[in-house]
Amino acid sequence: MRIRKCLQILLLAVVVAVLACLWLIGPKIGNMKAEYATAEVIRDLTTYVAGHDGEWPSSAAAFRKEVPTDVWIDYSLTAERILATPEILKDSVRPKAGKFQTYPHHGRDLSILLDAMRKAKSEADPARD
Repeated sequence: MRIRKCLQILLLAVVVAVLACLWLIGPKIGNMKAEYATAEVIRDLTTYVAGHDGEWPSSAAAFRKEVPTDVWIDYSLTAERILATPEILKDSVRPKAGKFQTYPHHGRDLSILLDAMRKAKSEADPARD
Protein backbone atom coordinates (compact mmCIF):
# COMPACT_ATOMS: atom_id res chain seq x y z
CA MET A 1 0.00 0.00 0.00
CA ARG A 2 2.82 2.37 0.89
CA ILE A 3 4.62 1.66 -2.39
CA ARG A 4 1.45 2.38 -4.34
CA LYS A 5 1.01 5.72 -2.56
CA CYS A 6 4.64 6.64 -3.22
CA LEU A 7 4.28 5.76 -6.90
CA GLN A 8 1.14 7.89 -7.16
CA ILE A 9 2.93 10.84 -5.58
CA LEU A 10 5.91 10.30 -7.89
CA LEU A 11 3.63 10.13 -10.94
CA LEU A 12 1.86 13.31 -9.87
CA ALA A 13 5.21 15.08 -9.42
CA VAL A 14 6.35 13.96 -12.88
CA VAL A 15 3.10 15.17 -14.48
CA VAL A 16 3.41 18.53 -12.72
CA ALA A 17 7.04 18.85 -13.84
CA VAL A 18 6.16 18.03 -17.46
CA LEU A 19 3.28 20.53 -17.47
CA ALA A 20 5.52 23.21 -15.97
CA CYS A 21 8.14 22.61 -18.66
CA LEU A 22 5.51 22.80 -21.40
CA TRP A 23 4.17 26.01 -19.90
CA LEU A 24 7.65 27.54 -19.86
CA ILE A 25 8.89 26.21 -23.22
CA GLY A 26 5.65 26.28 -25.22
CA PRO A 27 5.71 30.00 -26.10
CA LYS A 28 9.37 29.78 -27.14
CA ILE A 29 8.60 26.92 -29.51
CA GLY A 30 5.74 28.92 -31.03
CA ASN A 31 7.98 31.95 -31.38
CA MET A 32 10.70 29.79 -32.95
CA LYS A 33 8.22 28.73 -35.64
CA ALA A 34 7.44 32.40 -36.33
CA GLU A 35 11.15 33.25 -36.49
CA TYR A 36 11.84 30.52 -39.04
CA ALA A 37 8.86 31.75 -41.08
CA THR A 38 10.29 35.29 -40.86
CA ALA A 39 13.66 34.07 -42.16
CA GLU A 40 11.89 32.44 -45.11
CA VAL A 41 9.91 35.61 -45.83
CA ILE A 42 13.07 37.75 -45.75
CA ARG A 43 14.72 35.42 -48.28
CA ASP A 44 11.61 35.60 -50.45
CA LEU A 45 11.55 39.41 -50.15
CA THR A 46 15.19 39.49 -51.27
CA THR A 47 14.26 37.47 -54.36
CA TYR A 48 11.19 39.65 -54.92
CA VAL A 49 13.02 42.99 -54.83
CA ALA A 50 15.79 41.61 -57.05
CA GLY A 51 13.21 40.61 -59.65
CA HIS A 52 11.05 43.74 -59.41
CA ASP A 53 13.58 46.53 -59.97
CA GLY A 54 14.14 46.94 -56.23
CA GLU A 55 10.50 47.72 -55.47
CA TRP A 56 8.94 46.76 -52.13
CA PRO A 57 5.73 44.71 -52.45
CA SER A 58 2.57 46.77 -52.01
CA SER A 59 0.44 43.89 -50.71
CA ALA A 60 0.56 40.25 -49.69
CA ALA A 61 -1.07 39.31 -53.00
CA ALA A 62 1.66 41.14 -54.92
CA PHE A 63 4.37 39.43 -52.90
CA ARG A 64 3.45 35.75 -52.72
CA LYS A 65 0.45 33.48 -52.73
CA GLU A 66 0.66 32.64 -49.07
CA VAL A 67 2.37 34.68 -46.37
CA PRO A 68 2.74 32.93 -43.01
CA THR A 69 0.20 34.27 -40.54
CA ASP A 70 2.79 34.63 -37.79
CA VAL A 71 4.95 37.06 -39.81
CA TRP A 72 4.21 40.78 -40.01
CA ILE A 73 5.21 42.71 -43.15
CA ASP A 74 4.71 46.46 -43.55
CA TYR A 75 3.31 46.80 -47.05
CA SER A 76 2.86 50.57 -46.64
CA LEU A 77 6.59 51.14 -47.13
CA THR A 78 8.21 52.02 -50.43
CA ALA A 79 11.68 51.20 -51.67
CA GLU A 80 12.51 54.91 -51.70
CA ARG A 81 11.55 55.28 -48.04
CA ILE A 82 13.52 52.17 -47.06
CA LEU A 83 16.60 53.31 -48.97
CA ALA A 84 16.37 56.77 -47.42
CA THR A 85 15.94 55.37 -43.91
CA PRO A 86 17.38 51.83 -43.84
CA GLU A 87 16.83 51.36 -40.10
CA ILE A 88 13.06 51.09 -40.67
CA LEU A 89 13.67 47.80 -42.45
CA LYS A 90 14.24 45.96 -39.16
CA ASP A 91 10.66 46.66 -38.09
CA SER A 92 9.15 46.13 -41.54
CA VAL A 93 9.34 42.33 -41.49
CA ARG A 94 9.32 40.45 -38.20
CA PRO A 95 7.51 37.77 -36.25
CA LYS A 96 4.15 39.04 -35.00
CA ALA A 97 5.37 38.30 -31.47
CA GLY A 98 8.09 40.88 -32.14
CA LYS A 99 10.79 38.91 -30.36
CA PHE A 100 13.89 37.30 -31.80
CA GLN A 101 15.29 34.55 -29.63
CA THR A 102 16.46 31.86 -32.05
CA TYR A 103 17.07 33.80 -35.28
CA PRO A 104 20.43 35.51 -34.73
CA HIS A 105 20.94 36.29 -38.44
CA HIS A 106 17.96 38.63 -38.71
CA GLY A 107 20.14 41.73 -39.03
CA ARG A 108 22.47 40.10 -41.54
CA ASP A 109 19.59 38.84 -43.67
CA LEU A 110 17.97 42.30 -43.67
CA SER A 111 21.31 43.78 -44.79
CA ILE A 112 21.36 41.31 -47.68
CA LEU A 113 17.78 42.36 -48.53
CA LEU A 114 18.76 46.03 -48.43
CA ASP A 115 21.80 45.40 -50.66
CA ALA A 116 19.62 43.49 -53.15
CA MET A 117 17.20 46.41 -53.20
CA ARG A 118 19.97 48.95 -53.79
CA LYS A 119 21.52 46.82 -56.55
CA ALA A 120 18.22 46.20 -58.33
CA LYS A 121 17.30 49.90 -58.10
CA SER A 122 20.67 50.98 -59.53
CA GLU A 123 20.43 48.43 -62.35
CA ALA A 124 16.88 49.54 -63.17
CA ASP A 125 17.86 53.22 -63.19
CA PRO A 126 21.60 53.65 -63.89
CA ALA A 127 21.24 57.46 -63.85
CA ARG A 128 20.23 57.24 -60.19
CA ASP A 129 23.82 56.41 -59.09
